[in-house]
Amino acid sequence: MNGRYVNGRQFNGRTILDRQIVEVQNKLNNRPRKVLGYKTPTEVFFATITQTYSAVDPVVAVDS
Repeated sequence: MNGRYVNGRQFNGRTILDRQIVEVQNKLNNRPRKVLGYKTPTEVFFATITQTYSAVDPVVAVDS
Protein backbone atom coordinates (compact mmCIF):
# COMPACT_ATOMS: atom_id res chain seq x y z
CA MET A 1 0.00 0.00 0.00
CA ASN A 2 2.08 2.87 -1.33
CA GLY A 3 5.18 1.63 0.50
CA ARG A 4 3.68 2.50 3.88
CA TYR A 5 3.16 -1.08 5.04
CA VAL A 6 4.90 -4.38 4.52
CA ASN A 7 3.20 -7.48 3.16
CA GLY A 8 2.04 -10.05 5.64
CA ARG A 9 0.50 -9.89 9.07
CA GLN A 10 3.52 -8.73 11.08
CA PHE A 11 4.56 -5.08 11.25
CA ASN A 12 7.35 -4.13 13.65
CA GLY A 13 6.67 -7.33 15.58
CA ARG A 14 2.95 -6.58 15.99
CA THR A 15 0.10 -8.53 14.47
CA ILE A 16 -2.10 -6.47 12.19
CA LEU A 17 -5.80 -7.27 12.45
CA ASP A 18 -8.16 -7.31 9.46
CA ARG A 19 -10.17 -4.43 10.94
CA GLN A 20 -7.00 -2.33 11.13
CA ILE A 21 -6.26 -3.02 7.48
CA VAL A 22 -9.82 -2.04 6.52
CA GLU A 23 -9.52 1.17 8.57
CA VAL A 24 -6.34 2.22 6.75
CA GLN A 25 -7.86 1.18 3.41
CA ASN A 26 -10.90 3.38 4.05
CA LYS A 27 -8.75 6.35 5.04
CA LEU A 28 -6.66 6.06 1.88
CA ASN A 29 -9.63 5.54 -0.45
CA ASN A 30 -11.55 8.47 1.00
CA ARG A 31 -8.69 10.98 0.92
CA PRO A 32 -8.99 13.58 -1.88
CA ARG A 33 -6.16 13.46 -4.42
CA LYS A 34 -4.81 16.35 -6.46
CA VAL A 35 -4.25 14.03 -9.44
CA LEU A 36 -7.97 13.15 -9.36
CA GLY A 37 -9.08 16.78 -9.32
CA TYR A 38 -9.41 16.70 -5.52
CA LYS A 39 -11.90 13.85 -5.69
CA THR A 40 -11.44 10.69 -3.71
CA PRO A 41 -10.53 7.38 -5.34
CA THR A 42 -13.92 6.07 -4.16
CA GLU A 43 -15.78 8.91 -5.92
CA VAL A 44 -13.85 8.36 -9.15
CA PHE A 45 -14.39 4.61 -9.02
CA PHE A 46 -18.16 4.84 -8.56
CA ALA A 47 -18.50 7.61 -11.16
CA THR A 48 -16.66 5.39 -13.65
CA ILE A 49 -18.82 2.37 -12.84
CA THR A 50 -22.00 4.45 -13.15
CA GLN A 51 -20.94 5.86 -16.54
CA THR A 52 -19.91 2.43 -17.80
CA TYR A 53 -23.14 0.69 -16.87
CA SER A 54 -25.45 3.54 -17.86
CA ALA A 55 -24.01 3.35 -21.39
CA VAL A 56 -24.77 -0.38 -21.69
CA ASP A 57 -28.22 -1.51 -22.79
CA PRO A 58 -29.88 -3.72 -20.19
CA VAL A 59 -30.19 -7.37 -21.05
CA VAL A 60 -33.76 -8.27 -21.93
CA ALA A 61 -34.93 -11.74 -20.92
CA VAL A 62 -37.10 -13.48 -23.45
CA ASP A 63 -39.41 -16.32 -22.43
CA SER A 64 -39.43 -19.23 -24.84
